[in-house]
Amino acid sequence: MKHSVQTFGKRVLELQTASELLELERAEGRDLLFQEVDACLGQLIHRSLASERVVSLTLQPLGHCQLALPSLDTDQRSIINNIYDMDRQRSRGALFIPNKVSLKVGIANLPFAFSRFGRFGYGMSQEEKGQVLLAESPDAILTWSILASLFKCLYMPIILRSETLGEKTGESHLNLLVSE
Repeated sequence: MKHSVQTFGKRVLELQTASELLELERAEGRDLLFQEVDACLGQLIHRSLASERVVSLTLQPLGHCQLALPSLDTDQRSIINNIYDMDRQRSRGALFIPNKVSLKVGIANLPFAFSRFGRFGYGMSQEEKGQVLLAESPDAILTWSILASLFKCLYMPIILRSETLGEKTGESHLNLLVSE
């Protein structure tokens, strides 16, 4: 009788909770990659909350923007470049990554915008957006795949207060929560 060992993926499908998934990853030694990325994300969150500019966009001659994460140190830059390089992502099966995307990155810089522009900070942060070529920058892939959504969730209480000021129904709040 042939003994078959279930693949990691099949075992993951049988799990019921996120805690079980984290425990399985730890037991299999698959959490090391995430520890490095999580540490980088933690530093970016910390810097954002400390009113530092986390994401920068620079308009390029052909109309698209160059995205950069200027606050990464050398080790963090190496980790991000290694993991989020377009060729590396595609070699691992991420063929769905588009070449060009429109990114709203100002939300990551929201505390920085408030420190510079006071009560107009939210409006100014909303102006930080542009078309970005993902193939040119691992920073752009990280921002597109994780950071934009992460900071939107983190600052959702401010977004709800800023975008729905004066509205009397909860429907507009619900629309913000389920959009994008």
